[in-house]
Amino acid sequence: MVGINFKGHFISAIIGTVLIYSFLYILKEFKLFQLSFLNSVILVIIFVTYTLIPDIDTDSYIQNFLYSMFLLFDLWLIISKKDYFTSAICGLLVTIPIIAHHRGLCHSWIFGLAISLPFYYLNWIFIVPAILGFALHKIGDTEYFRMFS
Repeated sequence: MVGINFKGHFISAIIGTVLIYSFLYILKEFKLFQLSFLNSVILVIIFVTYTLIPDIDTDSYIQNFLYSMFLLFDLWLIISKKDYFTSAICGLLVTIPIIAHHRGLCHSWIFGLAISLPFYYLNWIFIVPAILGFALHKIGDTEYFRMFS
């Protein structure tokens, strides 16, 4: 696989975000689906994050950014929720990409689905941008997207 760099994945995430917002706008206009502003912002954050997350196994800006986000989330669990068990599990899980090879575990569909499943317990609608973002990353790593690298 050829793949694209951070800039290419980020540009594709922005394009995907515009498409998602357009789709949500159409659904809202035809009263097929209602979504609060906060939930739509969360959807975009999840989408962009999951577009970048498969490259967490490389020493890159993406890895630094995502590990910083994990650290903040872990601190929130400890300080605000006093949830030490979940914090420990999250800490354990974020070490997995460090020992994985690039385009190995973190680029597998099983990994993409596994890291999307926790959203089912929060709100099932958040699974959709996670899977779409992961899929967009996989598509971006094909040879057809060399123009972005």
